Amino acid sequence: MMLYYSSNSSATIVSSFEEIMLFPDRKTSDKARSLLHSLSDPVFIVSLCCAKKVMILTASLCRALQTVNKDLVDAVEGVTFVKKTLQSWRETDEWKDADYGPNTTAQNLARTVDVAICIPRLTAHQRGRSNVPADNPEEYFRRAVWYPYLDTVIDAIDSRFTSHSILVKKMVAFIPAQVPHFQWKDVKTSVQLYNTVLGNPDEEEVKVQYMQRKELCSGLEHPPKTPLEALDIIPERLRHIKNLLIIFCTVPITTCSTERAFSALRILKNYLRNRMNDERLTGLALMVLNDKLQDVYIVDNMSALNDGKEKVAVFQSLSLSLTQEELKSFLVYRRFLQGLDKLLL
Repeated sequence: MMLYYSSNSSATIVSSFEEIMLFPDRKTSDKARSLLHSLSDPVFIVSLCCAKKVMILTASLCRALQTVNKDLVDAVEGVTFVKKTLQSWRETDEWKDADYGPNTTAQNLARTVDVAICIPRLTAHQRGRSNVPADNPEEYFRRAVWYPYLDTVIDAIDSRFTSHSILVKKMVAFIPAQVPHFQWKDVKTSVQLYNTVLGNPDEEEVKVQYMQRKELCSGLEHPPKTPLEALDIIPERLRHIKNLLIIFCTVPITTCSTERAFSALRILKNYLRNRMNDERLTGLALMVLNDKLQDVYIVDNMSALNDGKEKVAVFQSLSLSLTQEELKSFLVYRRFLQGLDKLLL
């Protein structure tokens, strides 16, 4: 709705609803009248423009956080930039920016749909809506909508990404480009935090390995700047530092991959496959979640077989043994699933 209801298309949307209101069907016309009343509400228009302003800023961050192989350091830097920008909007007069301010955008949108931005009806003891003191609509909506919305988004960012920020501040000391700026006392807390995962090593042993790592990084002409690049050049003898880097690389930023898994399982485990065993379900789930299946590999293996039972065996072995490098497309997965069902029926 936010993408389409703008100053360029609002007049078309309003005229469409006005035409629908003339339909003989009472239910349809009542819904159109209700929607038109909501779209013409000054509170809705201002709130929409405020949300659009913030979501334009966070759109690239949201897309980046949903990627699979997102670097934690890069993600925290993006979150930090968004938070600082929102705080600067809160402290400066971004509300009244002549080009892209929410107030300017709301005024233009209201003018397009022939609505006046005005203060809602207020009383001395109003409790059902925001009753902030203001002398004009601009001041009222800034206090009642703009500032609370920014505060809510900033608080949500703090509550969601605080742990990631703390982890990055502790673990960034293992990246070669950042090693010269840290001392052992800076990474000591990380070692204590993951002491059980590392196998309860002696703290002095880890300290010696970190000092060796620091000495090696000081001689690099172009030191790596990301955890994955740092993991490629670390020697095997520094096993505790390597394990800490592996932990750093595998810390998830979001739960997008897990949420996609639930959607995939809903497609796989439907009512027609209610008796599917765990082994087959695991194999099919691996294929759909790691969608890079090589069509040529399956075709070459299946074309050499004539017996139906042998084909079923190949299908089942493929579903359990395919790795992420062997996977290619969701379309091939659908073809595989359909072929397996035909062979089993």
